Amino acid sequence: MGLAIPVIEGGDHFSQFRFYQPLWPLLPLPAFAAARWLADHVDMSDLQLRLSRLRVPVLLVMGLSIVAASTTKWFRLRDLPFAGEIHIAQRGRVTGERLNALFTDVPDVGVLMAGGIRYGYDGAVIDLLGLNHAQMAHAPGDRRGIKGHAAFNRHVFEQLSSAILLPRASTQIPETNPFLDSWYDVPLQGLLQDDAFLQRYAVAHVSRANEPSTGVYGWFRQDVLRPLAQSGLWDVTFLE
Repeated sequence: MGLAIPVIEGGDHFSQFRFYQPLWPLLPLPAFAAARWLADHVDMSDLQLRLSRLRVPVLLVMGLSIVAASTTKWFRLRDLPFAGEIHIAQRGRVTGERLNALFTDVPDVGVLMAGGIRYGYDGAVIDLLGLNHAQMAHAPGDRRGIKGHAAFNRHVFEQLSSAILLPRASTQIPETNPFLDSWYDVPLQGLLQDDAFLQRYAVAHVSRANEPSTGVYGWFRQDVLRPLAQSGLWDVTFLE
């Protein structure tokens, strides 16, 4: 089962063998089963007496070997690349909770990193990379690009028509468009520079009126943004 996971998923893109985390507790089970079988079928009284004298030294050596062989030191976790993965998940949860607090009728959102926000958000989360969205994942298209990040399909995106794209919680209004980074062009295949897309979506920061620290910025569909700006209940700031 464990060996099948990366095959089914199409490869393990993530660091620290994340797909295997649920399997670690199962690894000792074969050893326990073998020990139970030996205890039931083999007279081990003499061997048990000998091994009992070596129990502590053997366990000590095994424990030290495991610690020495580990590439991840828990006391240095904040300094390791894996800490970035944890930060992304935490940031997604915060964004989801912020969206819940900001909107009574939670809109559907399209994201590139779906894990964290899905835990914190009550609305629909559309994974634009297809890792957690069957329609996007099964859509035809060229899968060239970043491994595990190349399933975006423009036709499916237009069908789903997310109300908010790439939302992120913010305690202040960004001074410039935060999506100018060319990294987004690769997984989204140039979507953010497409003329048709720019006619339907605008980059904006939305918060409760006079409370910028409660805000979220992202790409908002124009027909969603206009009622927010006209209601007086939200502050809408367009970002260039």
